[in-house]
Amino acid sequence: DYGKPPVEKPPVVKKPPIE
Repeated sequence: DYGKPPVEKPPVVKKPPIE
């Protein structure tokens, strides 16, 4: 919600596509 302070989230790890 925009009324709350920003929560520290872990960085989004983009996984390589499985071939």
